[in-house]
Amino acid sequence: MVTEPEARTRLAQRMNARRIDLGLRWADVAAIGGVSAETLRAVRRDLGPLRDLTKAAIENGLQWQRGSVDRIIGGGEPAVRDDIPALPPLSISERRRVLALIQDMRAEEAERRGA
Repeated sequence: MVTEPEARTRLAQRMNARRIDLGLRWADVAAIGGVSAETLRAVRRDLGPLRDLTKAAIENGLQWQRGSVDRIIGGGEPAVRDDIPALPPLSISERRRVLALIQDMRAEEAERRGA
């Protein structure tokens, strides 16, 4: 049985490996997932509970299928989403423009919802 500290260490390791595979910074993962970089840092450092919305944000940011965070915590491996088209390698400036567009779209959506 995996203990909680061991499980969170595994999660942090898998998150970092996936981030590197995708060529992203933590700020990029946070922007794509719709969560703060501070939240991601807290998850990686095992500071506090891991809520369902945070799990979903991690899975979105790292392009994992739903339930991947729980699988990792349970001793398994994440499943990569196969419904996201592969992007060509982007320069840092191109990546920042794409992330800025994502953030703008999320802000507009939140505005429409009245959030």
